Amino acid sequence: MSTSQDYTRVAIVTGGARGIGKAISLRLAADGLDVVVADLPGQIELLNTVAEEIQRMGRKAVAVAVDVTKEADVKAMVEATVSALGRLDVMVANAGVGGSVQSVMDADIQAWEKGWEVNIKGVLLCYKYAARQIVKQGNGGRIIGASSICGLRGYADVGGYCISKAAVRSLTQTTALELREHKITVNAYAPAVIETNMTATEADKEHGPGFGVKRLLKIPDFRTGQPADVANAVSFLASPDSHFVTGQTISMNDGTIAVIADVSKEEDFKAMVDATVLALDRLDVMVANAGVVNGAGGLVSVMDAKVEGWQNGWDVNIRGTLERLSTAVWFDIVHNNVIARCRGIKF
Repeated sequence: MSTSQDYTRVAIVTGGARGIGKAISLRLAADGLDVVVADLPGQIELLNTVAEEIQRMGRKAVAVAVDVTKEADVKAMVEATVSALGRLDVMVANAGVGGSVQSVMDADIQAWEKGWEVNIKGVLLCYKYAARQIVKQGNGGRIIGASSICGLRGYADVGGYCISKAAVRSLTQTTALELREHKITVNAYAPAVIETNMTATEADKEHGPGFGVKRLLKIPDFRTGQPADVANAVSFLASPDSHFVTGQTISMNDGTIAVIADVSKEEDFKAMVDATVLALDRLDVMVANAGVVNGAGGLVSVMDAKVEGWQNGWDVNIRGTLERLSTAVWFDIVHNNVIARCRGIKF
């Protein structure tokens, strides 16, 4: 997509009546885009409120009722966008539903399929009709889908939801490969627990926002995110600056974990890497910063050196660094060059 243009870019945001979708709509308007906010017919009053807020920001906005599980609705939504605003440059397939809490053994297939209709089929239809329109225009564009941390790894008792969000990740990679020749980037965002109506539980009233979902997923007590945190990431993915990013699923999980490790011990370091991958799904950057000043030997001359003291320093500064780097390199080679190739796109 060209970084210079003589037209105003236009975005569609599904699930735009409230929560993450509303935040994305307002952020894209603040970024200078005209926006079509779309949601179920029952949300039309909320949609109109969001559209009016965007218009007060000096941007054009249109509210469209759509059921993303119906192909005719999605096709009509794209056509209405082009009719009202002249074009389509950014599709944010944000609409989604939560899943039922069931083990695989107790799975209610009809309930799981209901979630798949919105979370998989709905995203597919948005990708399909947005891609057709953007390709026809010939200027490139952005297609962005809603995945989840549950799409990056499995969690017990929410298998139906995990499957649907993993499918978005795979669909995003596939579509990115198919559309890159048209200068259309295709990416997804994968939030952790975001404070919205969809994630609210009764337990949150006593313990704070996001508590119930974090307890269900057995994830660390990271900071609960706000819809604006997701909107900030989507703003980048929708921008010209993201032209070199495609086929990616951006994880948003307040991604910090604390791990206790003695880096001079190989088993501790291996456990640290394993814990990183378990919590965050991958490892991309290793900073081998841990070190000591001459170990327990203090500041002494060679003539007064205590070998055992120097040995302690060597264990941390030399051996520890070697093990940190060698393990990181090993993981990078195995994960990024073997597994990542299976996921579709490799830069």
